[in-house]
Amino acid sequence: MSMSVARLAFGSALALVLAFLGCVQGRAEESTPRIVDVDASAESLEGVGDEIDDEAILDLDLEDLGKVAVVVESFDMEVTSVTRNESTVGRSPAAVFVITNEMLRRTGASSLPEALRYVPGMTVARLDANKWAVSSRGFNGEYANKLLVLLDGRSLYSPTFAGVVWSHHDIVMQDVERIEVIRGPGASVWGANAVNGVINVITKDAADTQGIMASAGGGTEDRNITTARYGSKIGDVSYRLYGKRTERDSGYSADSIAADDWRAGRVGFRSDWSSCEEDCDHVTAEGELYSGTLGQYAERTPIGTAPYTDAFPVDDSISGGFGLVRWKRRLEDDSSVSLQSYYDQRRAMPVFQDSRLDIFDLEFQHQLAPIDEHRVTWGLGYRSTWTDIESVNEVAASFSPSSVQTILFSGFVQDQYSIYEDWDLTAGCKFEQNDYTGLEFQPTLRLLHTINDRQVVWAAASRAVRTPSQYESFGKILVPAERFPIRTLVRGSQSLQAEDVFTLELGYRAQPSDRFSWDLAGFYNHYSDLIGLQLSGYPAGVPLTAPAEFSNIGTADSTGLELFAKWQTTQSWQLSSGASFLYTDLDGLDRGGVGFLAPRFQAYATSFWNLTPDIEFDASMRYVDNHTEVAAPAYVSMDARVGIHLTDGCEFSIAGQNLLDSHRQEAVYSTLYSNRTEVQRALYAQLTWRR
Repeated sequence: MSMSVARLAFGSALALVLAFLGCVQGRAEESTPRIVDVDASAESLEGVGDEIDDEAILDLDLEDLGKVAVVVESFDMEVTSVTRNESTVGRSPAAVFVITNEMLRRTGASSLPEALRYVPGMTVARLDANKWAVSSRGFNGEYANKLLVLLDGRSLYSPTFAGVVWSHHDIVMQDVERIEVIRGPGASVWGANAVNGVINVITKDAADTQGIMASAGGGTEDRNITTARYGSKIGDVSYRLYGKRTERDSGYSADSIAADDWRAGRVGFRSDWSSCEEDCDHVTAEGELYSGTLGQYAERTPIGTAPYTDAFPVDDSISGGFGLVRWKRRLEDDSSVSLQSYYDQRRAMPVFQDSRLDIFDLEFQHQLAPIDEHRVTWGLGYRSTWTDIESVNEVAASFSPSSVQTILFSGFVQDQYSIYEDWDLTAGCKFEQNDYTGLEFQPTLRLLHTINDRQVVWAAASRAVRTPSQYESFGKILVPAERFPIRTLVRGSQSLQAEDVFTLELGYRAQPSDRFSWDLAGFYNHYSDLIGLQLSGYPAGVPLTAPAEFSNIGTADSTGLELFAKWQTTQSWQLSSGASFLYTDLDGLDRGGVGFLAPRFQAYATSFWNLTPDIEFDASMRYVDNHTEVAAPAYVSMDARVGIHLTDGCEFSIAGQNLLDSHRQEAVYSTLYSNRTEVQRALYAQLTWRR
């Protein structure tokens, strides 16, 4: 038995035994009927009875609905990412969407990118079994460089290649409290690279994950996802320890050997301490270590004879870890201060195996109310990034210099002001001093009008920038051609300016009844100084090699609409749907050169249905329009899940993904690898036990 098979069998057996021992304790007594509420956690649903009045109030007009004293769940969902202060969806002057832990469980998503498919306006394409392209409002690709992703305040954005390497960040899905997704600029508080959106993954407080949780799952594609967690207390300190093992099979390839399998493991902890019940002081510490192997095939390594490239399967090893400490104190008069610091290390990046990225980040924030009707937030930040990259070879890929340290100083200020009783104005700006483009400022102006308790309308004008990556500034990569004989020698440039976007947004959200809510957002973006490749000479040599250099050569305009609606049809059945329309006009850039653009139209519908108090049936269907610029076909996909609550703390589920096709292509654009595998139909079963 091979070592990988042995690890798979041992890890699965261990978690399966723990889960089975908890499940065989016996069936729990018949529970009360469950209410479908994907805005709540699974734990909060335990023992919930029939609390929603069946009497319909949809026949009331909007003016009367505004006077009804009810709990408006969609409006009251907590968010903190829009202004970096505690608020709600209904009070947020931005296009914000929240994925709750219960949504993650019932969609059956096995990874963070898969969960983001259920956000209107997001584009998610799986390139192969261990790579995704994820973006908001266009400009998608393997390194979607206009989207900032955070995990508990720690940036997952890679300054080396400008994007997120998703295979490095395989989070424990059961520990996620919620995922806040902002479509549109968030740079006025989060800084550079929050151009088209911000994803903020917030994990649960350690006090909310006490006891034992064991989960074992596997199937045709996700061969093994094993998770174990233990939470307890030492005095006033709550903590949890966790471990996760993931093994995924390679994708489908009709003309080559698919070798893009994915194997990864991680262990970590989180602890939380509060000085009083009102959280006068709160300290959080967390850390993690991980390692894994990413299978690759057909790395386009240049050779001196025809066909001038060599393709072979390889295994890329990745590893890394982080440590984070955050302190927050609540002061009088609705004010607070916080201080956060983290150290993050990532080893091995695409193409460059002998590489290391180290990030040290320190951030301070102060919130206060100096004058009536004003809520001021300001902060300072420092970030130091070290990159050490050993060249594959001087011809194929290199960095010059190979070791780079960059420093970023930042500060922001924001004022939330109640102009009138129903009008709120938010004005803020982020200032950053970086080593690539110098001083950058990123302002925003947001207006929110509360029509009544059931309706709000908002508008925003913002500026954001995307600073050049280390690869665009110092890198050199020889990209073999798809066809003989011309290839491209890409060189970085240290004279690049930051990419710039000016955005106008307008949104409306309403909840005309307890059971129905909807949200509409429209936007216009104007991009300038977009970075693309510009030929710097004529092809020469054998094989022919065309020199190219990164340069600010492009502009673009994009417009779009995003719609989401949710309907609680009965106490046991909830429907939701989303759609997005996007049109982008590029000038001066090859469409393939900036990554494949998002499809013009996307739509999805989901159903969460409790057949009985203990049996759930969930299904979703998605339509993704074709990518005309790169000939990626349109497709329709369907997923389904059946969940059974065997006992009070034990659940078994079986899920089918991509059920309509044996395999399908989601993207064709490639920069570093000559082929992408296709997504296959998959079946997956999971047993989870909590105690």
